[in-house]
Amino acid sequence: MTVITIEHAQANLFDLIAGLQPGEEVQILRDDQPVAVLVGQPVMPRTPRKAGSAKDNPFHGG
Repeated sequence: MTVITIEHAQANLFDLIAGLQPGEEVQILRDDQPVAVLVGQPVMPRTPRKAGSAKDNPFHGG
């Protein structure tokens, strides 16, 4: 597990999140105490929608 300071996390949050692999953990410390853990999540593939699949959905508005 990678360990970083909260200052480093704040300055590089976008890059930290973008670089996380599924299941990878980054522990964030404040004053040498753990305060948070970032955990990479797997990217779920989107399934294509089927034409007409929302026709009976009362929340669709159509």
